[in-house]
This record gives sequence, structure tokens and C-alpha cells, in this order.
Amino acid sequence: MRATLFFLFILTSILSYSQNIDSLKSHVESSPDSEKFEVILNYIRALVQKDPNASYRISEYALDFAEKSSDSLLIVKALYAQAFLLRRLGKESNAITVLGKAYGIAKRNNQGEQLSRILNLRAVSYTYTANYDDALKANFESLSLNERLGSIEQVGMTLNNIGLVYFKLRNAEEALKYYKKSLDAKKSIGSTFDLDRLYINMALCYNQLKMYKEAERLVEDAFLVCKENCSDEIVMSAEISLAVSLFERGFIDSSLEHFQKSLDIARKLNDSRFLMENLSNMAGNYLALGNPQKALVYLQESEAQMFMMRLMIMKSLLCIAKSTAICEIVF
Repeated sequence: MRATLFFLFILTSILSYSQNIDSLKSHVESSPDSEKFEVILNYIRALVQKDPNASYRISEYALDFAEKSSDSLLIVKALYAQAFLLRRLGKESNAITVLGKAYGIAKRNNQGEQLSRILNLRAVSYTYTANYDDALKANFESLSLNERLGSIEQVGMTLNNIGLVYFKLRNAEEALKYYKKSLDAKKSIGSTFDLDRLYINMALCYNQLKMYKEAERLVEDAFLVCKENCSDEIVMSAEISLAVSLFERGFIDSSLEHFQKSLDIARKLNDSRFLMENLSNMAGNYLALGNPQKALVYLQESEAQMFMMRLMIMKSLLCIAKSTAICEIVF
């Protein structure tokens, strides 16, 4: 209860000591032993949105605290928090390395619930670094584990992640098969967690399959789920899905409007993948409108983004190959 009250307190006073580790340590020291680690985690959670770098620095303190306690469960939780934050900071290769450490400890200590979370995050990191074989391996291990644990919510999430890998492999039919299984799992327990994201994922598949009206219907369903609380990531994905569908149906001007909305959010979030996809598609739109000069501007920026993404993937592959110099974390 005390940890919960502290969490509510820091949400309202975060500006006063958001980066003050000494203040945090003071609160930890004054908390009961059973709540000390949760106080640190709550502090990390409160800072994630506003200042992920500060949140990461606190996760280092969390790991130090956990290691001094010699509690394997706390160590795994601290490592997971670090990996989550590294992904948030765009450091997928570093996240994969940290998740590898967490995976080993969780597996040795039979921490099924933690292992499930680690595998899911690991699979997503592998997916976004184009390491699809390892992504599928992690996902199917997670699926088997969650089925044994009877965790339908996690089963649904993993099925969604498997669908995402197949989508990245340009196999829309196989992706849609797993997305539909994920939807069935969610419906079986009445879950709406990430349902908006699942609908968007399905819409993107239908676009690839040239079933554009079905894609647009699913985008509408996604917006009905999140309503006025749609995250930037959901809106960004929804807008690009609508834009692709409208372009393919010949509504080029309307398509450009939706690409622009998605691009604006991608710039705000510094999302390289969506920046590249929106820019390259907008270049195609302007070519279709007979404006090659403007198309070239978008195409050049898209190529620059593609170059940066390739560098990131190369770095990730080197990191996974245990090139510690490449993996060095700099903040």
C-alpha cells in the first residue's frame, strides 16, 4: 500500500526531483524491506514517458539494488526494465544483450511468468532488427510456455507477435492466420488489451492482399476500441494503413493527407521505420500526380532513413555476435 501511495505521489511531483537519485534512495531507505524494490520500479515507470534516459539511469540503481540483495527474481525484473527502456531509447541491440542475461537467469530459476515476458520482448527486438529466424524461435518458445502456464492473454500477445514476423517476411496470408488466432484468444477471455493494435495489424495484411475495404473497416474498428485515447503509435499505424488503401483505390489526394498525418507522428516519435515507409509512399503519390521534383525530395529523405536503418541492423548483428565494443551503451 505504501509503495502505491508513493507512486501516486511521484506522478504529481515528478518535476521537483525527477533526476534526483539521492531523493529516491531516501524514499527507498524509509520504506519497508518488502516494498523497497517496488518503490524503485514505480519510480522508473513514472519517468518512462517524460524522461526515458533518467528512467534508464534509475534502472541501473534498480539492478545494483537487486544484485546486492542476491535475489534472482529482482535481478530479472531489473534487467527486463533495462531492456524495455533500451528499446524505448532505440537501442535494440543493447536490449537484446540485456534480455539474453535475463533469459538465462529466469530459465535457470524456473521463473515461468518472467520468462514469458522476456521471450515476448526478445522476439519483438529480434523482429525489429530483421533477425526473423531468432524472432520466430523466441515466439514459438513463448507460445509453448504460455500454453503450459494457461496464460491466454500472453498466448494472444505471442500469436500477434508471430503474425508480425510473417508480415515482415511479406507473407500476409500466414500473418493473418496468426492474427486471427490472436483475436480468437482475446475474445475467449473478453480482453481488449492491444486490441486496437491487432486490428491495425490485420488491416495492413488485408492491404497486402488487396482487400482494401476490409482493411479500412478494421482501421475503423481499431479507432472504436481506443476512441479518444488512441496512442500516437496506433494513430500513426492506422493513418498509413488508410493511406495505402486509399492510394490503391485511386484516391491519391486523400491518401496523401493520411500519409502526412502518419509522417508527422513518425517525426514526433523519431520512428525510423515509419518515417521511411511514409516518405517512400509519398514519393510514389507525387509521381502519380505528375510531380517528379517533389517525389525526388521525399525519395531522397527516405533513402537517408533506409541507410540509417541498415546501419542499425548491422550494429545489432555485430552486437548479437558479441562484439562488446559495438554493444557499448553511451548515455
